[in-house]
Amino acid sequence: IAHEAVGSLLFTTLQSSNGALWRFKPAGGQKPVLLREEFTGVPEVAVAPNDDIIVSDAGEGVIMRCSPGIPAGGSCTTIASGLVKPRFLSVTAIGDIIFTEFLKSQISRISALENKISVFASSSNGF
Repeated sequence: IAHEAVGSLLFTTLQSSNGALWRFKPAGGQKPVLLREEFTGVPEVAVAPNDDIIVSDAGEGVIMRCSPGIPAGGSCTTIASGLVKPRFLSVTAIGDIIFTEFLKSQISRISALENKISVFASSSNGF
């Protein structure tokens, strides 16, 4: 679950055999809106300081940046690929994306300035 600056909540589910990303606006009793459902497995979600939606697709091994306007007119762009089941997403105040990969004893970072992946922290014994 992630919280957008406008007060909406973003959450993910497994919809049929695909992962799905939803937006829920608590005010006014509106129903959740399906934003995207082409994920392989249940995605993880975080919100960047500029309101971009950051989503990991563990099955595809990618992290995507989606414009806040999805599904109406927005789009998603892959910013990291070749990952091993990326999960536990977090975004720093300056927009760096922090995440882990399945069975790797490290925390990685995608720099907001360079859009480059680097190891943020690691341990030979695991975490």
